[in-house]
Amino acid sequence: MYKQKFSFILVFLMGFQVFSQNETALGKNIVKVNLAGLTFGNYQIGAERVLFKPFSVAVWYSTVPMGKAPSIYSTKYVLSIDALADLVEESEVEYNAFTAEVRVYLGKGNAKGIYFAPFYQTSKYNFKDFPFKYESDRGITDQLQDGKGAIYRDNFGLLLGIQFSIGKHFVVDAFLGPQLASATGHLTALAPNLISNDEQNSLASNLDEVFRGETDLISEIGMIVTSRTGAHVEMYPDSWIDFRGGLSLGFRF
Repeated sequence: MYKQKFSFILVFLMGFQVFSQNETALGKNIVKVNLAGLTFGNYQIGAERVLFKPFSVAVWYSTVPMGKAPSIYSTKYVLSIDALADLVEESEVEYNAFTAEVRVYLGKGNAKGIYFAPFYQTSKYNFKDFPFKYESDRGITDQLQDGKGAIYRDNFGLLLGIQFSIGKHFVVDAFLGPQLASATGHLTALAPNLISNDEQNSLASNLDEVFRGETDLISEIGMIVTSRTGAHVEMYPDSWIDFRGGLSLGFRF
């Protein structure tokens, strides 16, 4: 009887080991590229590590090289302010972001199937050559020079996604979810020479129109300061809700 029990336990353990090997044969590491981001010039690479069957952790790095920004990276997208879209779309923008996720898979797990993933993302937008315009004393439209600045954004959210295998080594990962975003930043530009009082008034009026739009955005976005040497815009912390999503192709090993 003892031998039978021992044999049964041995067979069970051997079977469990084979099952575990089959499950882990897929590999615990996955490297990914977000295909959706490539459409907008956003290069996103990620890595996921299976801790144990239901749980994994993932990290992402995203970058957009300095250049003319696609419309999706306008300030309308960054800060949800329509009035600033034209200003930023005439600028050059650089974007970098880091994201950390904890994934909880339903069912058998092992980084397959439907999952929930709380995440945190921190990002920075660098701007240069944005046009702070004014009416010059010569009767033509002029603009300040050396325009530069940055917007810092932090997101907390929850993704709902599905990840499935294609063969032994490839995976497809699709996800979408809401996020609470907050941002702050600053923009500064200098006058090539001292501008006149009339030119300063024109500059202040134009910036007021850009940042105010049809609503009182100045009080929402922060402080605008103009002088005969240039202008400075300080963006106070603000928060809103939007969405994060993606479609990725990965290699598992």
